[in-house]
Amino acid sequence: MTEEVKTKKEQITAVLKNSIAYGVLFIAAGIFFYFLFKNMEETGSGRRINIIFALLYETTGKLGTLIILDSLGLLMLISGIRKILKIKKQ
Repeated sequence: MTEEVKTKKEQITAVLKNSIAYGVLFIAAGIFFYFLFKNMEETGSGRRINIIFALLYETTGKLGTLIILDSLGLLMLISGIRKILKIKKQ
């Protein structure tokens, strides 16, 4: 029984490290890029950013970037929580 509990704890830790941590990271990145683009628009300054984020901003704007990154983060969080609940039911 202790091995089963230990493996459940290890599984939950792995889910926390993967799905939930990446979800929080994506949400934080969305908020960061929103304020970065807002600052760039207000001051008229330019910054060097990754081409992927530059293309995302050019096609969707600052609000679209926020929505896309935060939606991905929220999906990762929900997925991680569902995995944890599934592991605890076993």
